[in-house]
Amino acid sequence: MHEYSLSYHDRKNIYYFVVILSGIISIPITLFVGSISSILNLSLMAPSGLVIFFLVFHLFDKYIWKLPFMYSLGIIKIPNLNGRWLATIKSSKSNNDIEARVTITQTYSKIKILLTTEQSRSESTMANIDIIDPNSFKLRYEYHAEFQKDENSEIKRHYGVTSLFLESENQEFDNNHKASYYTELNRSSLGTMYFARSK
Repeated sequence: MHEYSLSYHDRKNIYYFVVILSGIISIPITLFVGSISSILNLSLMAPSGLVIFFLVFHLFDKYIWKLPFMYSLGIIKIPNLNGRWLATIKSSKSNNDIEARVTITQTYSKIKILLTTEQSRSESTMANIDIIDPNSFKLRYEYHAEFQKDENSEIKRHYGVTSLFLESENQEFDNNHKASYYTELNRSSLGTMYFARSK
């Protein structure tokens, strides 16, 4: 997974929130450890504030940010794109539609977009999410792809860019969403894709 940037959303406020939350959590933990030390007559040390911060940040980064109340309170505005998607590709290199499977793995700070067809596999190398409004987003990502016509042919590699427009009022993204893509000069192809969440 790699980090992704955001437009029109400042992550610093969330990091301040995690720091404050870590400080609040550390107080009862310190008191509890102190009480256990007195009862057992042992010298026990509470975890440091830094350890608590990293634990809270890890939980927030992987799980807490996706909870529905974080969106309803307006704390989180980043779309949750995790899951399996289906894509139909219309390429300038082919007259036929190409069916693809897409898996998006996302945390609050990192993302990976993996797209596979019968003959190719691509994986994102960097990404950006534009927050247009609470229900509209644009996901742009660069990817590295491998293409093999058949098992006896040489594997060809190239880089490309995809721009996907997403719109949803409920964060489900269960409609079709249009994307455009293009590849570097050595492959020189472009086209459109239609993404939809896999049911």
